[in-house]
Amino acid sequence: MPSQKSDDLTFDKDESLDIIGAIKKELKSNDVSECKAEKSANNEAANNDVYHSKGKTMDVDSKHDMSSSSFDTVTTLSTRNKLADKYAIDFFQSQTETLTTSFLKPGSLFVGSQQSGRSTYEVKVELKEVDLRKSHLCGFLTIHGLTESHPEITTFFKGEIIGPHYSFYTVNETWESNKRNDLQHWGRFPSWRGLDFNAENEAENQHIYDSYMGNEYIYMRWKETFLVPDAKVKDIVGASFAGFYYVCFNQLTGSISGLYFHERSDKFQQLELCHVPDGGCFPSYQYQ
Repeated sequence: MPSQKSDDLTFDKDESLDIIGAIKKELKSNDVSECKAEKSANNEAANNDVYHSKGKTMDVDSKHDMSSSSFDTVTTLSTRNKLADKYAIDFFQSQTETLTTSFLKPGSLFVGSQQSGRSTYEVKVELKEVDLRKSHLCGFLTIHGLTESHPEITTFFKGEIIGPHYSFYTVNETWESNKRNDLQHWGRFPSWRGLDFNAENEAENQHIYDSYMGNEYIYMRWKETFLVPDAKVKDIVGASFAGFYYVCFNQLTGSISGLYFHERSDKFQQLELCHVPDGGCFPSYQYQ
């Protein structure tokens, strides 16, 4: 795989087509259900524009002006814990309504390191798509110095955010995990041990999943899916992206702690990242 600078992630035309095609394949399954949900929501909004009472029609003054630019709609919600003074959730409506935060948003950069045994490697993560409403995100992960033949390796990853859509137990069998392994990894995060998690009865954990955005920590799984820029390359000698990361994200500081798991790799490889300040910029991306 050709060496590539991590600062700009620019590729030639053929490489870009390969990457975009692979990304579209990963995200396609999300688009179908989203279109149905959006259509239903639009119909409901149209029906609620006016209220009828005893044959008379009354306009609702408090209704928002639906003709205003969707990008001007920003709603701030207050949480009931210590996040209330430091943290806010922004809703940005576009053709696909997306829920993001000040840290978890397209274009956010995180830098740090991954430790495996006595070796430490520089790591950079760039988020490309974030939709907390669907408990989904994706981006690029770049690691330096993993092999001599490939001093820099970049992969595309997709993330499952623990909440209403994904539990702490890994259900994708191709990831080769199980409940015992999941609990061993989650249990290494001090914040997770403070949760009222019931390992015997998953139904008792619904309150954790439903209120995940109101907590200081958000938990995720990140799965690398293919190499960048050549998505056709399946493996590299001396490196593997067959496993996945257990991730703990601090909403107050923007810091990330992770543990890499693969049954044929060193156990509990630690990932530590911090957010790179961006001055509040909110770049947008669209795959075509």
